[in-house]
Amino acid sequence: MNIRYNLFNQIKLRIMAIFLVAIMIGLLFMNMWQFPKTVSASDEWQPNSLQTIRNRLPQTFNAATRHYTIQYGDTLNSIAEVLNVNANALVADNQLTNADVIYAGYALLINKDEGGYVPANQTTGTVIAQPMPVASLVNTFDGKQITPVKNK
Repeated sequence: MNIRYNLFNQIKLRIMAIFLVAIMIGLLFMNMWQFPKTVSASDEWQPNSLQTIRNRLPQTFNAATRHYTIQYGDTLNSIAEVLNVNANALVADNQLTNADVIYAGYALLINKDEGGYVPANQTTGTVIAQPMPVASLVNTFDGKQITPVKNK
């Protein structure tokens, strides 16, 4: 009986050792693997230059739908300047509550006006597009405004 008990304990200890080694290898690979970086407010940022925004227009502006997809580093005023539109109109047309807060990935409706570029009122110019907190955001469907459902 004593031999059987010792044999059982040896097998149990070997299984635990293999399990621990597997966990350590997994942790080692997790540290070596580069996960996408989460950007926080404390990270240093640089706003996109007007030329950078102009260069990206073929990928970010859809002329058929008149939507511009905000990129990380964009500011509302820089978007308005590149597209030669009134930034205050962008705020109103897209129902933005704060011209200083826009999210990368969000699609702005761009209504061309005859007035050309006008900077947004009361913007500090220090806040740039941040990564969107949700996977995607659609604010219109079939030409009708969609209101997001809030979690209770």
